[in-house]
Amino acid sequence: MILGIDWNDAVQVRELAREALDCKLGAAHCEIGDPRDRTRVELFGLAQLMLTVMKESADEGIHTHGGGAAWKAFARALVGRT
Repeated sequence: MILGIDWNDAVQVRELAREALDCKLGAAHCEIGDPRDRTRVELFGLAQLMLTVMKESADEGIHTHGGGAAWKAFARALVGRT
């Protein structure tokens, strides 16, 4: 993968999650300048979509989960459970 993330490394995944939560398009640290940056921003967008779907389904009483180990590790880091 272009990002080179070790999804089993909780520290590395937490750092990525912090970057995702801090990312605001237009901010210097969240600019799309090369393929790696574009991939990170796309991952952050997908993570936001994933969390939104999970929250909305939970509000409807539906337990939504899915994805592989990478998504689960990233989701845990995003919600502060790592």
